[in-house]
Amino acid sequence: MADLSVGELYKCIDRCLDLFDRTYSSAGPGIGGWYHRLDSNIPGPSATAVALHSYLLVNKLPARVTEALAFLKSRQVTSPDKLINGGWSVNTSAGRPVLEATSLVVRLLGFGHLMVGSDAPDAVSGYQWIVTNQNEDGGWGSFAGQPSRVWLTAMAIRSLAEINLNDAAVASGVEWLLRSRDPKTDAWGEQPQGPATTTHTSFVLTCLVESQIGEQRPYVNDAVRKGFVWLQANANTASLYDDSARIESYNISYNEGGHAVTWQNAVWHPSLPYTLSALIRHPDGGDPRLIGAAINRILTSQSADGRWPNADGSAGISVWSVWPFIDSLSDFIYKSPIHRDDQITLLSERSILIRRGPDVSVSLVRLAWKDSFVSSIALLRRYWATVLFALTLIVGAALVFADILDLRSFLFALVLPVTLVAVQELMARTRTTSRHS
Repeated sequence: MADLSVGELYKCIDRCLDLFDRTYSSAGPGIGGWYHRLDSNIPGPSATAVALHSYLLVNKLPARVTEALAFLKSRQVTSPDKLINGGWSVNTSAGRPVLEATSLVVRLLGFGHLMVGSDAPDAVSGYQWIVTNQNEDGGWGSFAGQPSRVWLTAMAIRSLAEINLNDAAVASGVEWLLRSRDPKTDAWGEQPQGPATTTHTSFVLTCLVESQIGEQRPYVNDAVRKGFVWLQANANTASLYDDSARIESYNISYNEGGHAVTWQNAVWHPSLPYTLSALIRHPDGGDPRLIGAAINRILTSQSADGRWPNADGSAGISVWSVWPFIDSLSDFIYKSPIHRDDQITLLSERSILIRRGPDVSVSLVRLAWKDSFVSSIALLRRYWATVLFALTLIVGAALVFADILDLRSFLFALVLPVTLVAVQELMARTRTTSRHS
């Protein structure tokens, strides 16, 4: 794992928050927020919830928190119908509350302890909306009666877990997720029992770890470990997106007053930040090489204005090209890298060494030698022709100086190693090009 500067992580997050500062929009006297297209001046509950949450993740109170909470309160639906009361609709759902928005608001309220006060949205009603709209099979769709989906079920569980881990709805949702694994891989895809993707597997693993239900049900822990085995073998830290799961689109239909109402919903998925968040929660601490590579890729891919490329390739500024990244980076900062079985060595007043797994029982001297040996082998593999050229040059010069070899023969002997150096560099550039293509 390459050295990582926490300061650089904070600078990256600050650029995200500066972007949110610039794109806040008023929705009337004393209320306002953000829309998923950050260049729009029409706020929506989902974008407002994740923008507020982004500040709280790094222990910052946004300047517009009062107005944003007032906006969320104004958009919470009240109705005598239990299936509708307490939820949040999005700007395109014709006033019908949906899980995609409600889960984000409830997770914000639980995480930020924003559940008390006349100016705050009603977290209890929002929580109850999620529970009431759980399908009979244990999963969640956009609302009760819509087909249960892997992503939405994980969203619902993460929100409920922020307020009440012990709710029976959490347990039944976890059971639905376990039944929905791809039988070929024991991982998760977009559809129940569909082909696994790193995006969905990462999000579900994060959800299952946060539910803490594995402490009472060992078979959940077994499922989590199997999922991590697949994820670590398939994680691609060289790309922000998994092309098989960039955008999750599906139709939502229901009858209202004898009329059919239908619209299409789309959820954007940047894969790498979800993968990072999952790896950080690995029961054994995760693979530091994968974690480091994921963070470096995220840091080097951020634009100067604080966002990352959109999942759909469009040029607009979207909250979904910011929120998942700041969420995962804050996970790395605040989720302790130290685990129960780790061995900690104080190297100096300001430095510590963390060892885990097989390295716990290895002496520091041997560990340092092993690392140096591995590094030397890696350098030799990369610069083998250069080493051969240097040896030929040194030995040949010595032989010429001792009158054992004439100058012409010496120069002729250099032709092969020089050619090999050229081949070595050509191969290295070819590999670099293929990795970035």
